[in-house]
Amino acid sequence: MLDLHFHSTASDGAKTPAEILTLANTGDILTCTDHDIVNDEFVQLAREKWIQTLESVEISANDTDTPDKLQLHITYYAKKIGNNLRNDLEKMRKYKMERIRLSIERLQFNGIQINLESFYEYYINRGLKIGNLNNSHIAEYVYLNENNPLIIERLAWRPLTSWEFVTECLKHSGKHSTIGVSHIDLRERCNIDIRHVMTMAKIDNAITSLAHPNFSLKTLDRYRELIPYYHRLGLSAVEINTAATKEWT
Repeated sequence: MLDLHFHSTASDGAKTPAEILTLANTGDILTCTDHDIVNDEFVQLAREKWIQTLESVEISANDTDTPDKLQLHITYYAKKIGNNLRNDLEKMRKYKMERIRLSIERLQFNGIQINLESFYEYYINRGLKIGNLNNSHIAEYVYLNENNPLIIERLAWRPLTSWEFVTECLKHSGKHSTIGVSHIDLRERCNIDIRHVMTMAKIDNAITSLAHPNFSLKTLDRYRELIPYYHRLGLSAVEINTAATKEWT
């Protein structure tokens, strides 16, 4: 088995590292690319089982040179990921936690029934790392309370699914962003600029890949414009998501 991009409960995966490795066999090649955290537990357990692996992570990056501060996901693979990148990721996770706190405060202000401590407790009990929680986790937790969909319907003037709540109420670009988005914008601090990621990759002798560009770049024109530039920065590869059409390959 060869799989170089999947997640565990350290970020938004469904299984623990140990549970994932029960599905693997000696000689398999597996790298656990959790969001914004190097999963050292997976690496240790995999090597004990004689599974070929590398230290790896999927980095929330952006391109601050683009007008819209383009959001990117960079998968990063190295024999050893150094402390420079690890420290950057730790700082970024702290800003993510602050952004979560501000969003929950805004939701509470608008009458949505959610509590920060209970929110964290729910995901800690499921084995997730609180520094890697995101808008999808907020939406999942909000919709566990049967009163909240009705409150959201009154605020948005129509019923919203959990995913619509994420896109319309928890993102700065959403039509109902005042429901769940703080006026304090931490988006840039919750990402690492792609040029800095490439600098760290040179230091760590890492392989890097742009994950699912059909989601982040959205159009083929932008893909064709930016990929040569990212390659010149040091990007090693592009990972095409299965949802992409053949024109992206």
